[in-house]
Amino acid sequence: MLEALPEFVKKISRTAVLPSHRSLLRSSTAPLSSFLPLRYLFALTMLMSIQFILSLILTLGMEAAEDPMPRTGSSSDAPPIKNGASSLHTADLDGDGTVDVISASAGDGEIAWYPNVDRQRNFPRKKVIAIGAASAQDVHTANLDGDGDQDLIGAFGVTGKIAWFANDESGNFSDEKVITSEASGAASIHTADLNDDGHQDILSASRIDGKIAYYENDGNGNFSDQRIISNEGEGARSVFAADLNGDGMKDVVYASSVRAGGSKIAWHRNTGDGFADQKVVTSETRGARAVHAADLDGDGDMDLLAGFSELGLNIGQLAWFENTDSGGFSDSQVISSEVRGINAASTADLDGDGDQDILSTSSVSGADGEIAYVLSTAGTFASKSVIATGLSRAQSVDVADLDGGGTPDIVGASHHGESIAWYRNRLLQGFGFSDSKLLAE
Repeated sequence: MLEALPEFVKKISRTAVLPSHRSLLRSSTAPLSSFLPLRYLFALTMLMSIQFILSLILTLGMEAAEDPMPRTGSSSDAPPIKNGASSLHTADLDGDGTVDVISASAGDGEIAWYPNVDRQRNFPRKKVIAIGAASAQDVHTANLDGDGDQDLIGAFGVTGKIAWFANDESGNFSDEKVITSEASGAASIHTADLNDDGHQDILSASRIDGKIAYYENDGNGNFSDQRIISNEGEGARSVFAADLNGDGMKDVVYASSVRAGGSKIAWHRNTGDGFADQKVVTSETRGARAVHAADLDGDGDMDLLAGFSELGLNIGQLAWFENTDSGGFSDSQVISSEVRGINAASTADLDGDGDQDILSTSSVSGADGEIAYVLSTAGTFASKSVIATGLSRAQSVDVADLDGGGTPDIVGASHHGESIAWYRNRLLQGFGFSDSKLLAE
């Protein structure tokens, strides 16, 4: 500490207390003034005050260095706390061959990722990409600039912004690059090559302005202005791209619902130079909140999976729509009515039999949210099985081989519980999932 003091203070500190004084101080309870000349006592008091102030400054400085306030575009370590976890995605961001986890949180507008360091369920730190961008609703990854790594895309509901962050191939990210600020209530994003030029374009669905839109990528991360597919998506919550009519082009499907009761699953055919008018798959079931495309019955075409939840009534269901004729879909076929407050629905082959199984997250009042799955055999579905329950608004779910075991593990986010956890697939020991392992809380 003395090295940090001015020279005159060092001099006082060396002479203020002589060796004989020190021995007296250790052995006596007499007042300090009885041993020290008045000028030394004053100097010692000043020295102690200066040392205290310097110590305080240095301590605060070290704390600030250890826990810096992240900036937009920074990639810094930060405490593992999630404020309203709203979305999850998995990808290898640092090129080390392991799958990392990416999250978006609505409460603090944070986009962050968790490096997978050893495939042993250890994600020891969080790296913040952006913070303070109000209401981060969704996050996705794709190679947007053609350099072979996975870049990040975020949707921010309050500002209506869609932005991306360039990856330097090692998991370090650029400042945000705004694609648009005209997606009011941005709720969902997806990437796909929509114009068949070999580059990943971006799709967005926004609840407030009802836009289903896309942004063409030139392959170098430069995007076109917003191109509107539909203005009829009021309350849009989910968007996805898949070849629904078998012509080799990626079509667009979305789910939307509003408080007044309007709800639908609709899709738009990709014409090659734009998109056709919407075709409504269903508008009979209220509360459409999630949509996904996959071959659920094993016949080679893309069926639709949807999640419905009636706002405030704790009523929900998972249903599928069979693709019957190049984009013609059957009526709703209920997979499960034992899901309430559904927030997400997706598919993966969880049990290794070659069929696409169903994953969902749902939440009702209190801490009754859950992550669940339904096993499938060529379009025949088993009863719902619960992976985790007691979650406060289970919000998002993704699937990836996190431990390198060759089987799909599950990672889920709890919005009100402000936590992210993953569950190891124990297929090699007999199908099932481990208890949760927290990434962040």
